[in-house]
Amino acid sequence: MGRILFIDDEPGVNDGLVVLLQRVGHRIERCHVWRDGVEWLKHEYVDIVLAETSVPHIRGLETLWEIRKIDAKVPMIALASGPRRYHGGYLSAAMGAGARYAFGTPYDEEALVQALGNCLRWRGAVDC
Repeated sequence: MGRILFIDDEPGVNDGLVVLLQRVGHRIERCHVWRDGVEWLKHEYVDIVLAETSVPHIRGLETLWEIRKIDAKVPMIALASGPRRYHGGYLSAAMGAGARYAFGTPYDEEALVQALGNCLRWRGAVDC
């Protein structure tokens, strides 16, 4: 399966999602500070970037723009957590920043796994 860079702001919060993705065969590289994720991506190849975009101090939307500068073709999936009433704005802004898919909490695990598979096929990963 794919190698995924997961940028989220709080260790522990998305551990269940990480376990799910590993269970279906993905290799997860995790960064909890957006700058670390952007710097890491400058030196490493990933098939997909999964990024939390709705937490102000992680600067999620700026992260998507920075990633796009580094790798214009890497598929990005945006996640929005927190109160549902805020999801719409963050998710549509993330799509405008180049995300191929955007999900709010609670995440639809089946749809997220399917989106990852679509991104892998689009990226040309062989084992998807």
